[in-house]
Amino acid sequence: PHFDTSLSPAANSTQERNVSWTEARKRKIEALTAGYAHSSRILVRGLTAQQKVTTASLKVLAKHNRPFTDTEVFKEVMVTVLEELATDKSMDGVIASVKQVSLSARSAIRCIEALSDAVQGFSH
Repeated sequence: PHFDTSLSPAANSTQERNVSWTEARKRKIEALTAGYAHSSRILVRGLTAQQKVTTASLKVLAKHNRPFTDTEVFKEVMVTVLEELATDKSMDGVIASVKQVSLSARSAIRCIEALSDAVQGFSH
């Protein structure tokens, strides 16, 4: 016959190499996906903690009709109280989270504007 349908040893070798590369790529994609998912969970958890601290501080300031410029003082009070109450290393993460929260007047205004936009979105 003019055409031989069986694969030559070189073709078999190439095919096996392609299969192994495909498996390696599949494993790499799975590893990268798992790493991304883990990083995303950490980021979301961190953002959630920061959002909770920011929300709590803004609630207290609003309740007492204090200006947004008082947020840094409020943050300093929170950190100082947490440091005084901390009796073990488990509070270190909480204290670090509070220290990282941006409570500047500009950040507070952006947060209030976002909340205002959300409320207006619900009313329309």
